[in-house]
Amino acid sequence: MHVVIQVVVGVVTIYATVRKMFQKPESVVKLPAVGAVVVPPALPATPVQASPTDSVHVAD
Repeated sequence: MHVVIQVVVGVVTIYATVRKMFQKPESVVKLPAVGAVVVPPALPATPVQASPTDSVHVAD
């Protein structure tokens, strides 16, 4: 049964590949930039202090 499924998957994959190969390329429309994108400066990483409730206690 799994051989039949593999054959079906293979046929569908080949069909999709051939279909994609014969597709016309989409035209790319470039739009003018309306405004500049401003990226905020990265903040330095600060170490996080572990609180006493973060630890896991296992009963003996």
